[in-house]
Amino acid sequence: MSAAPTTVRGLILLGLSLGALLAPVFAESTEHPLVTTLRAAAAEQIERGTVPGLVVAVVESGAVLHAEGFGWADVESGRRMTAATPLNVASISKSISAWGLVRFCRDEELSLDAPVPPLIESFRLTGPRKLDRAGVTVRRVLSHSAGLSTPSAPVFEAARSLPPLQTILEGRAGGVPRLKLFQPPGLGFSYSGGGYLLLQLLVEQKTGGSFAGFMAREVLERAGMAASSFRLNPAIRAAAATYYRSDGRIRELYHLPGAAGGLYSTAEDMARWLTLYAESTAAHEALLPRESFRALLEPQVRWYVGGVEAAGTSYALGHATWTSRDGQLYAFHAGGNPGLRAFYFVAPRSGNGLFLAANHDDGQVAFRRLIEAWARHYEVEPPPLF
Repeated sequence: MSAAPTTVRGLILLGLSLGALLAPVFAESTEHPLVTTLRAAAAEQIERGTVPGLVVAVVESGAVLHAEGFGWADVESGRRMTAATPLNVASISKSISAWGLVRFCRDEELSLDAPVPPLIESFRLTGPRKLDRAGVTVRRVLSHSAGLSTPSAPVFEAARSLPPLQTILEGRAGGVPRLKLFQPPGLGFSYSGGGYLLLQLLVEQKTGGSFAGFMAREVLERAGMAASSFRLNPAIRAAAATYYRSDGRIRELYHLPGAAGGLYSTAEDMARWLTLYAESTAAHEALLPRESFRALLEPQVRWYVGGVEAAGTSYALGHATWTSRDGQLYAFHAGGNPGLRAFYFVAPRSGNGLFLAANHDDGQVAFRRLIEAWARHYEVEPPPLF
């Protein structure tokens, strides 16, 4: 397939009008000044050609305020990006997975501080003999402080079935190395997508079913996320956005093994999920009791990006945390795969938050402008973007 134009100027050359491109495709709350501000910022990024398509979802005081798509889900066919367009949210999957994994531990009466290796029947965690495998606990795996290797999960073309999870963990599929214990558990932050796949294997062995099925039943349905799935199902295949690389190449539809990066979702569903974080509404109780919810938010380890401490942030269970100068705690996470960028943040105390996703490698350039616009509206310090 030939490379498609990835800017609005390229689209105009294909005979598509800018007016049609920016026309609303979702009933918007035009009276709210924040929505007006964000719509203008998103439209500007599309007009500048930063990304071909962009979705924005906003929550305020624990309620969905707005969700909308801008630009194009597929440039060549002229299919527009909407709030209902499915996109892979990449590593943001870990945040939603963490809700399910904490719920699983509660239902199984399994402590978050229970060692994971003895619970796994079919995979042996290798590494230096001197390292204590009993320190590889659920809590540490969820907070990337268990000393595990394998930062990334493998990406597979949609036409190819996902290989068995154990095969991936053993480093025999997808081009990623075997999951190992390489440093003392609890020593510090070491990002491990492989660790999340280890917990996925635990869920599948204990429940006798798929992780995708478990998450659908225990999290997505309870959160009202009917259009989301950890499985690339036919409905998602038919409607998903196309991904565009910064060099003009098109990346064909792909999928990843569940817990680490396999979730496909929409702006509408992600907005519903963000409302669960609002402390004032206690919406989290549909999935987790208050004690478990607080454990999810509690910082566990200082967060480092590329070996550098990331602006005073920490990592909790499934997401990073950051406290602003005025004392507001934020949960946030980024996601990135070839031709896809996604980001969210939410403040549990205020119930305000934002989800952004773009079908282009340069999505974070557009995100920065929208985050700045959001912060100006509330007159607060903008959350970090990594």
